[in-house]
Amino acid sequence: MCTPEEIAVKTRYKVHDFGHYFEVPYTANPAYTLRLPHPLVDDKTLSVWQSTGTLVPYDPAVWELDQRNGILKIKDPSIFTDGIGVSGYYYEWFLDEDLVYAASIMVNQHLYDRHYDESEFLPVECDVLATGAAAQAFEALLSELALDIDVSSPEGIAIPASQRFRQVSEIASAWATTYSDDAALLGVGLTRVENLFLRRVSYLTNRLVPLIREREVDDPSSPVRLLPPIPRGVLEIDPLPSEVVVPEQPNAVGWIVGSP
Repeated sequence: MCTPEEIAVKTRYKVHDFGHYFEVPYTANPAYTLRLPHPLVDDKTLSVWQSTGTLVPYDPAVWELDQRNGILKIKDPSIFTDGIGVSGYYYEWFLDEDLVYAASIMVNQHLYDRHYDESEFLPVECDVLATGAAAQAFEALLSELALDIDVSSPEGIAIPASQRFRQVSEIASAWATTYSDDAALLGVGLTRVENLFLRRVSYLTNRLVPLIREREVDDPSSPVRLLPPIPRGVLEIDPLPSEVVVPEQPNAVGWIVGSP
């Protein structure tokens, strides 16, 4: 099994974006919103407790977490009149949902024109999918970092904020190159090399000439017909017509040919 969730776990190990622990000191009389010290907070490890040390389990009627922006939304501050404390883990670059989304893109690409689902991915292909998901995640991150601009002041202070964009761009290119090399070795992905049968078409019937499995010259068994898939790129009519009408030629009689 190689689901996007499992690929996301492999991707996090590849990019080394592990959780960092944080803790908000005891806050008396909290407001409706409590801004946490870090964004990208993991909602699965967040703990909220009262001054007595009693944990307050997650309940949308009591508190909610905006994990991307790192904001704790308190529905009724009167519940925490004695104060509130928060602890948990945050990520530097990606939430779990970000990596799952990147992994789902890679799964869709690898399943294109293949007649099975992700349950039949080999373990080695799952590793390649994780590498591709890392490239997808960092490329998505570039859209946010592209808004950073360099800052300079008359006092000679310079902040090259765009340097982070260049560094992440290089990381994304490195992961994309690694993925392309691994995918090419396994023959998977959108750029895989496909082996197709060279088929002949009958001039009289416009049908494909049957293919027969190769046999030894002294093999007396019955011939076995091969049914290779028909490649894409053929114009299809949906729905198929039930009959074909040939237009009448000058000085001729028109006729109707039934569908095969």
